[in-house]
Amino acid sequence: MCYYVVYFFINEDKSRYISIGFYPSEGYQPRVEFGGAKIRPIKLMEQHVAILAEHLPPLCTALCANKQYSSGVHDGFYISTTGNYMVAWLHMGPHTQISFKLPDLRYLNYIMPLVQNQLIYNNALPDIMTYAISALASSDYIEPQPTYNKNIYTQLHEQRKTLLI
Repeated sequence: MCYYVVYFFINEDKSRYISIGFYPSEGYQPRVEFGGAKIRPIKLMEQHVAILAEHLPPLCTALCANKQYSSGVHDGFYISTTGNYMVAWLHMGPHTQISFKLPDLRYLNYIMPLVQNQLIYNNALPDIMTYAISALASSDYIEPQPTYNKNIYTQLHEQRKTLLI
């Protein structure tokens, strides 16, 4: 079970999706899930999404040139191409994989910054809630913890100021 935050279809017939959500069974950690009709979903952690984002442009280039491509293995996650069918596979361990055609990968490459930003926001959500509770008691800007993303908190403070006016 997952609590979805963002959900996209990544092909025209809407048989493949990508979602960014929280998984209670995994300690409410945010994950990016790829799946589809009659396809066992594959869940990626933030570091796997970063690897995917890094490899998408050269992967698309390789598929356009009908060349083989392999990303190398990173914690059980890897990307490879097969045959002359312009298909790429995302693998998570030995038994979980999902295939993508070139148009789907191009669209995924296009929306990957959005996916990564949403994942960053999801990772920051517990810190945002802690910060928001302390900020509600004050009309002054409260400096966030050094490990927090300062851009998010500056925006929160500006939004809060407009509500107080």
